Amino acid sequence: MVNQRRQALVFGLGVLGLAILVGVGIAIGAGGSSLRRPFSASPQAPLPTATATLSPTLTLTPEPTETPIPTPTYTPVPPTLTPPNRPTLAPVAFASDASADAVDFNALVPLTTTLAGVDIQAAGFDEAGHLLAELPEELAAQVADWAPADNLILWMRLHTAVPVEQAGIVYWLFALDTDGDLETGRPVGDGLINPDMGAEVTLGVHSNPATGLQFEPYMSIWDQARAESKRYELTAEMKFSPEREILFLRVPKLKLGELLSELSNVEPEWERTVGRAAILFEAENGLAVDFCPDIPE
Repeated sequence: MVNQRRQALVFGLGVLGLAILVGVGIAIGAGGSSLRRPFSASPQAPLPTATATLSPTLTLTPEPTETPIPTPTYTPVPPTLTPPNRPTLAPVAFASDASADAVDFNALVPLTTTLAGVDIQAAGFDEAGHLLAELPEELAAQVADWAPADNLILWMRLHTAVPVEQAGIVYWLFALDTDGDLETGRPVGDGLINPDMGAEVTLGVHSNPATGLQFEPYMSIWDQARAESKRYELTAEMKFSPEREILFLRVPKLKLGELLSELSNVEPEWERTVGRAAILFEAENGLAVDFCPDIPE
C-alpha cells in the first residue's frame, strides 16, 4: 500500500515536471524566434551577424567663389615726346663794353658824360671784331619779320635807354670791312674808327635836333677811284627794342653788294667781315665817342 502511494507520488511529480517544461518552452517560443532553445537535439548554425551596409559619405566640395574682375579704369597718359636730336649750339659770345668808358674824340682820354643812350654795352661782333653770323636768340625774336637771308642785320645794346628825342647830335654807327682784307677799302688808320681794318662801308642812324633829324638812317661807301667816302642813299630801316635799349639796323645784302662791287671794287664775304660799333655824340665838353669792341691802344 505504502509502495503504491510512493509510486503514485513519483509519477505525479514527473507528470508535473514535464508539464512545466512544456509550458516554459511554449512561452519562450512565443517570446521571440530570435532566442535559441536551451535544449536542442542537435546544434544549430549560428545566425549571421547583421552587418550594416554604410553608404559612402558624400563630401561636398564648395564651388570656388569667383572673385569679380575689377573693371579697368582708363587714365589717359599723354605720350612722352622725344625732342629731336639737335646739335647743341655754343652760346653766342658777342663783344661787350664797359659802362661810362667814352673818350674825347680828339684826345682819346676818358670823358665823363651824363647823356642817356650813348653808352654801348654790347654789339653784334665777337671780341676780335668778326661779324656774328646769327643774332642771339633773345634778339632775333624782336626782328623776326626781318629776313636774315636777304638783309644784313646789325645791332648794338646800350647801358641806358635812348630818349625819344635827342638833345644833341648823335651818330649810332657801324664800320665794316666786308671782305676782311686790310689791303682793300679805306686805308688802315685813315679814320678813328678803323685803325686795324680796311673799312668799305659805314652805316648807321643820325640825329640832329638843329636840323630836325631824328634817327635818320645813312650810309657812306668808300669810293676806290676817288679815294674818299661818299654818302649814298640806300633803303635801310632801323628800330628800337620796346625798352629802347637795343638799336637794330638792316640793309638789303644784294643792293649793298652791288654798290661795294661798283665803288669799292670788292665783293663782300659776310663770313669774313670784321667791324666795329661806335657812338659819336656831343658831350658837355665837346665831341665824344664810345667803341665796341674797343680800338687797340
